[in-house]
Amino acid sequence: MPINVSCHSCGKRYAIPDERAGQRFKCRECGTVVSVPEDEWGFGSGESAYPVDNGGFPDANNPYAAPSGFGANRQNGSRTEAMSKTNICAIFLYIISGLSITSHAANAVITIAIGDVDNPFGMRQPGNATERLAHKVGAVGANMGLMAMHALVIVGAYNLQKLKSYPLAMTGAIIACIPCCGPCLVLGIPFGIWALVLLNNPDIKQHFQ
Repeated sequence: MPINVSCHSCGKRYAIPDERAGQRFKCRECGTVVSVPEDEWGFGSGESAYPVDNGGFPDANNPYAAPSGFGANRQNGSRTEAMSKTNICAIFLYIISGLSITSHAANAVITIAIGDVDNPFGMRQPGNATERLAHKVGAVGANMGLMAMHALVIVGAYNLQKLKSYPLAMTGAIIACIPCCGPCLVLGIPFGIWALVLLNNPDIKQHFQ
C-alpha cells in the first residue's frame, strides 16, 4: 500500500511505495529533501528514494543540518581575526626583549673583560682576587638570569602571536609586567599589560591550541 507524503515546502503530494518507508527523496517541484515516514514497525533502510544532489555539501542530505564547510570557514576566519589583534603587541614584545637581551649580553661580556661595568661611580672594588672573581660571577649570573627571563618573554610573545600555548603566552606577559625584571626595566610593563588584556579576551582565548 503506497504511503502518501506531502512536501512541507511547496505542498506537492507524492504516493511512495511502502517498501521505501524511512527513505528520503528530493521534491521535483522545489528541490526540498522530503522524508518518507517509516512503516508501522519503525524500520527503514535510510537510503534516498530518488537520487539527491547534495550540492557539494556532505550534510545537505539532512535538511536540518548546516553545511559543514560553512562552520569551518567561519571558525578559521575568527582565528585569523584573533591573530590580527595579537600581532602588534607580540611584535613590540619581540623588539623590547631583543634589546634587553643584547644589553645584558654586552654587560656580561664587559664585566668579564673589565670587571667594573657595575661600578660606574668609583665605589670600592673588592680587595683580593677571590672577591673580584665572586663579583664577576655574581654580575654575569645576574645578567644571564635576566636574559633567560627576557627569552621567556619572547617565547610568550610568539605563542601569543600564533595562538599556540596559552600558559607560555601568559608567563611571558606576566614577566613583562615585573618592574626591573621585565624587558628594558619598566618599558615592557605597558606591553605586558596589553598582552594580559588580550589573553583574557574570551574571543581570543578560545582560539589557543
